[in-house]
Parts: sequence; structure tokens; C-alpha cells
Amino acid sequence: MENKKIIIFLILTLLAFFIFSKEIGVVKNSKGFVFQIEEEEKEPLKKGDIVKDGFNVSLDRFSLLDVVLIDGKSEISVFGKSEFSTNIFEISDQIVFRLNLNYGNFFIKTFQKYVQLKIFDTFVFSDSSLFLVDLTDSLAKIFIIYCKNFEVENEYGKINGSKNEQIIIKKGENPYKVQSKKEISKPKTYSGKNIIEIELENYKNDTIYVHIEN
Repeated sequence: MENKKIIIFLILTLLAFFIFSKEIGVVKNSKGFVFQIEEEEKEPLKKGDIVKDGFNVSLDRFSLLDVVLIDGKSEISVFGKSEFSTNIFEISDQIVFRLNLNYGNFFIKTFQKYVQLKIFDTFVFSDSSLFLVDLTDSLAKIFIIYCKNFEVENEYGKINGSKNEQIIIKKGENPYKVQSKKEISKPKTYSGKNIIEIELENYKNDTIYVHIEN
């Protein structure tokens, strides 16, 4: 009898967690194998699904995920074998989104200053920015297409980024800038929509097309 009570309590606790988890955003597009993970639970993510606070999101190779954050404007696009998690909290009555990036390819556009990234031991604070992150287990390359303000900081140092600059982040080192070698075309207009073409290093003979809304 006591064991049954414990099981019922655990089930109710789990249900409450899923019901009351804060919403981070909504899936705009999903292709391939994309999962939202909490401990041992794996839930496929498809168009229209909710991305929840604190959950890990994992993509297999050649998969795609677009998530619109709950501010209605900021968006994260993830390509290929990738993994990240999300957090949401409040500072001075402002909602703050934090994306904890583990590895993969990320195309991020933010329309307000309360979107943060955590990469290794480094924090990225962006305001009204559009940028690409190419991240392995020990190296991150960030290409800034445009930004209002872009700060990269860890215990070893701090730098500011600007339009068309590339920032390198390595574990246990000061972030620094290099001359960009990544080719990202200027937005082109097709049928009234702005499109940016991106060639990713781990995609052979393939180009990713991202729709950028004005």
C-alpha cells in the first residue's frame, strides 16, 4: 500500500512538472529526428509543439529545427547533429532567455537584449542581433551578420563584436576575433521574402536557406 502511494505521488509530481513547465517557444519547422529530452523521456518535436524550460533538445545528422521564442520575434534555427538546452528567468521585471549550446550549428536572431548564450564557460550577450554559431566540443566560431550590441565574456576576458566580425571561443581561453573566412551571402529577395544562403562546413555540397523577416 505504501509503495502504491509513492508511485502515485511520483506520477502526480511528473505530471505537474510537465503541465507547469514554463514555455520557451514554439516549433516553427522541424525535419528529421528532433527530440526534447528530460532525464529518460524523449519526446519528438514537430511543428506547433511547445519547447519547455530546462529541457535538452537533440537533433540527429541532417535534421532541422526552427523555434520562435515567446517574445514572438526572436528565433533560433538549428541544423544537423546538434544539442542545446533552454532556460528562462526574470531580471528587473524583464524575461531573459538563456540558450546553453553544447555542439552543432545554430542560426540565431534576437530582437531584444534579453537573449543570452552560454558556450562552455563563456557568456554571449546579444541585443538585436543576427549571427551564426558553429560549435564543436572545444571550439566555437561565431559569425556576426549584424548586431546592435554584442558582448562575449568569460573569466579570462571580454570583447565586443560588430557586424561582419568572427569571434572564436575556446575552452579555458580568452575569446578573440579573427578575419572571417565563412561566406554568408547578403540577403536576397525572392517572392517578397529575404533569404540568406549559408554553407555549413559539415554539410557536403549543401546550402541552408534561412528566411529572414524584416
